[in-house]
This record gives sequence, structure tokens and C-alpha cells, in this order.
Amino acid sequence: MSRRDCFFGWAAATCWALHAADSIFRLHQPLNLLWACNLACLGVSAGLLLGRRSLTAASLLWLVVGVPLWLLDLLGGGELIPSSLATHLGGLTIGALGLAQDVFPVGTWWRSVFGAAVLQELCRWTTPRSENLNLAFSVWPGWEALFPSYAVYRAFLIVLSALIFWIC
Repeated sequence: MSRRDCFFGWAAATCWALHAADSIFRLHQPLNLLWACNLACLGVSAGLLLGRRSLTAASLLWLVVGVPLWLLDLLGGGELIPSSLATHLGGLTIGALGLAQDVFPVGTWWRSVFGAAVLQELCRWTTPRSENLNLAFSVWPGWEALFPSYAVYRAFLIVLSALIFWIC
């Protein structure tokens, strides 16, 4: 592992730890850490520290999709948790800088789609419906008029994510 990877890996870990501490000790909402963007920041860290470019790249792709969705939520009146700036913007920036000199590993896009689908399914089986973590149960509030059913919404998210991941 290079010094550069070590620095960026620990920087991403610090971003995640700041938000984790805030979510657990101040907000008393540990489930927030299961949102894809928060896990992606942790994935950026682990990928850089372990020298796993495919993990870093896949995590970065999750943030490329997740950060704009997070910003849309904020613009729509969602609550800004200050520490989430660290995982969203910090994770995205550190991931991009960490991979700036590399080519994305072949197959990163489909691994990202697969990982996101697995995470969403795990959330369906292990988290409360009321939390709707990673949009595992229902259409995001305010978007119901655009999607006639949750199945259509979920398919849209998977196809859109796959397209964005592939383009990246």
C-alpha cells in the first residue's frame, strides 16, 4: 500500500467514524449507517487501505449515484445532518482522489449494481419498514405520482443505477 492510499484510506475512515459517532451517540440512529452512501464511504476506506481497487471503485460509484439523490432529498426539505457531509462529500472526494491515477477495474459497474441490489434486499429482510433504508420498501415520499407501483420504482432505480455505473 502506498503512502497516498494509506492517507486517503484513513481520511475516508475518519469521515465515516465522525458520522458513525454522531449517528450512534447524538442522534441514537445507528441504522442510518446502513444507508448506501455511508457504507460506500467505509468501502472507499477499506478498498484503499486493503489495496482493493475494485472495492474502492464500486464504492465510489455508489456515491456518484447516492450523493445527487441525497442532495435532491435536502432540496426537497430533508433534514441536513451535518456529519453526513463527511460521508457524502468527503467519501466522494476522497474516493475520486484515491482513484485519480487509476483505471476502473473491468466489471466494476455490474459489481456495483449487484452490490446495491444485495444491500437493498438485505435491508428488506433486516430493517424496519418505517425506516425505508436504501428505498427497500417503498417509493421515496413525493415521488409516488411518478411511479404506479414500488416494483416499477425499484426496476427504475436498478436500471438507472446500472446505466450511470456503466457510463462512469
